[in-house]
Amino acid sequence: MITSVSLKRPPVVLGFILLGLVPAILAWVDVAALQDARFEVGFLGNATIGSQAWIWSALLLQFAFIVDFRSTGQRFYVVSRLDYVLVFLLLVQAYILGQVTSANPAASNLHLMRIILALATGAAAYYAVGLYGNRFLWPTYIAIILGMVLTIPPLLYLLYFVPEARNVEVELSWVLPGYGALRVYGAGLEAALVVGVALLARPGGRRLWLKVVLLGAVLALWAVFLWSGARGGLLSIGVALVVVSAIRPGIALRLWGVALVTGTAGAALSFLIWLPENGSFGFLNMFARSMQDSAEKITSLRVEMWADSLSIIMQSPWFGHGLSQFSNLWPLYGKASQGLNAEDAFQLYLHVHNVVLGALLALGFIGGTAFFVLSIRAVVKAAYRVGHGVGTMRVPALLGLLTLLGHSFFTGIYVFPQTVLLLGLFFGICLAPDPDRNENKTGVIT
Repeated sequence: MITSVSLKRPPVVLGFILLGLVPAILAWVDVAALQDARFEVGFLGNATIGSQAWIWSALLLQFAFIVDFRSTGQRFYVVSRLDYVLVFLLLVQAYILGQVTSANPAASNLHLMRIILALATGAAAYYAVGLYGNRFLWPTYIAIILGMVLTIPPLLYLLYFVPEARNVEVELSWVLPGYGALRVYGAGLEAALVVGVALLARPGGRRLWLKVVLLGAVLALWAVFLWSGARGGLLSIGVALVVVSAIRPGIALRLWGVALVTGTAGAALSFLIWLPENGSFGFLNMFARSMQDSAEKITSLRVEMWADSLSIIMQSPWFGHGLSQFSNLWPLYGKASQGLNAEDAFQLYLHVHNVVLGALLALGFIGGTAFFVLSIRAVVKAAYRVGHGVGTMRVPALLGLLTLLGHSFFTGIYVFPQTVLLLGLFFGICLAPDPDRNENKTGVIT
């Protein structure tokens, strides 16, 4: 029988709340500490301290998870032996490649650490759903939303009160509070956004004041997300809505209604935000950039990058080159990174902007095949479990999961610290016991 501890907020729940609030902490510390110095010394989001903040938050979560796990005496479901074997072999292969063949072992080791922490985060979420149900899901979802909403005031401060930000020679898309890179920021926004949309679309639900606050948060997230000009993110949200609607047709109308109404209002609000001259920003620029005269311009160099990655893959087709090695292997890295400082260029082209090509490049056809088998099994199982669930509290996680997975075909969702951990979190929630029917491995608990 599932038992409950007496703590109002169990340690593992507090750990997930902290993880959700990391973006806000980074953004506010960044604005308070760096001011206009960010334009000379780089940016907190791309610097070591920004990366370490995510790692330490995930480690604190694991500590809380262990404390909570020991205090309750609960045990997990039995996970498929095939899943255990595939995960173990992939981690071993990634580690060996990182030490033996990688041109940059430090980058490989850092990426491997993030993956391990994401798996551990998923395990903690799986456990927390099974033990605490909605007592875990609600505060975790709210923390994810709040963490991104609280990055907006520092962003507006930068845009309106830091004169250097309006200098046409400043590449604003690399100095956003808490993140640095615009597309990394957009990925965090889209994850929080779809969680909020799914919560608003739930039938019945919480108090009216909470829904009003949630509505305001979703509108704000839409406005900044569309202002950021994230074409791939918007496309991924649309595809994820289609898939979730097919899986849970009972809430499809409400889901689309909330998404379209709040999205339209958010688009209107996005025009109120000052727009840098850089063509990367702006709702209307999303369409203008998609109507350019060449595939390279439309895809921001991705077509050329993907074509070159195939030849790099064939240089070591069976076992790959190791994690996060693209910037060390791509012949056009120097050309593509012109105009950026070394750290920003390394961050931008650290990955091939496609999860399939990235897996083949890192792990080869042998490891890549194992990765695809494991991933497809996990996604299908997650969709099946949420699709056959009684309630709707895991729908936000499924929508977030599918949005990030869809976007991983166009950008580095599988590399960015926040989204790697969110993928683990969303997978853990979707695969966990159904909190609305107190389910365990053998059925309904009485």
